[in-house]
Amino acid sequence: MFTLSVCLGASGDIPKCLALAAEAPSLARRSGHQLERFILRRTTKILEDRPDQQYCLLLAYELLYLWNALGACLKHSHAAIQIGKFGINRKLAVLNVLLLSVFLCYLDN
Repeated sequence: MFTLSVCLGASGDIPKCLALAAEAPSLARRSGHQLERFILRRTTKILEDRPDQQYCLLLAYELLYLWNALGACLKHSHAAIQIGKFGINRKLAVLNVLLLSVFLCYLDN
């Protein structure tokens, strides 16, 4: 549900993104599970911050990074150029810098 929420937000459908983000915590079954704790933290943050499309794009790139799929995606897209255009998102500044660094590393290789 979280992944779908982030993808909808990244494509510009913020109302559906927020609706699914609000629904995601109720689906958690194992509170001690690391992935579910991550999702609960992120969905709470989405609901508090009221994201825009750029915010959701950063979260989508974060998911690709965590799945170790970012390198493969960068070979076939201009994501690095897009992230550079964002500037620094204050709400996700650390994530923004991390992703920009990863993109630059992949571009050097």
